[in-house]
Amino acid sequence: MNLSFYKSLVFERLDDDAYIHDYLDAYLEGYAEGFAKGYAKGYAEGYAKGLRKSVVLLLECRGLDIPEAARTRITACDDHTLLTHWLDRGMTVASIDDLFADEPTSNTASEADTGDGTGIQADQEAALIPRPRRTPGALLAALAVVDPDRLDEMRRTRDEAFAEAVERQSMSPVGSWVLAWARDIEIARRPGLSARQVRARGLLEHEDPAVARKALRELRAVRDEAMVAMRG
Repeated sequence: MNLSFYKSLVFERLDDDAYIHDYLDAYLEGYAEGFAKGYAKGYAEGYAKGLRKSVVLLLECRGLDIPEAARTRITACDDHTLLTHWLDRGMTVASIDDLFADEPTSNTASEADTGDGTGIQADQEAALIPRPRRTPGALLAALAVVDPDRLDEMRRTRDEAFAEAVERQSMSPVGSWVLAWARDIEIARRPGLSARQVRARGLLEHEDPAVARKALRELRAVRDEAMVAMRG
């Protein structure tokens, strides 16, 4: 690979979008879009699989009898909310019947079907700005509006990503940088999603472990929702 273009881009014209060629923008946008689709689907499936195993293992460790029908019901479930509910109840219930009691129900008035079976809630409120293209210049301009305090961080991590791309002779670090910032901007441009993230972060160090675990799950849900939205 001829690195002269990338070296020029990184070390001489990194702050000038006129030097970010169309094909580089197209590459980064395509990379981020493809990775977002794969990540959202893979993460949702992997997270559900982990939850299913955790529920079964918890019940077995507590010595509870798991009838075949109940085991099948758990291992066939893809609903993160329901699986999390079972995991929480599994710590204290006395029987499988108790595990399945008081199950949460979907609020159809406030949920949007993402079409991928994840059941992730989507904010219905208007966003602060339109979703930007997944290119360095567009993301920088968007962040300047929705979260200007992070501009220095964005520029620093951008420079690091491009330098790593030159060193590794691969644009993967840049593509990962684009995807990470596109996700953060997706959250920041949506007030409801951003507020959920702020609340959850504030509870991560809560003295009650159950509250802290719930906050961590909420942070994951916020990021999941942002990644799924980016597929649109």
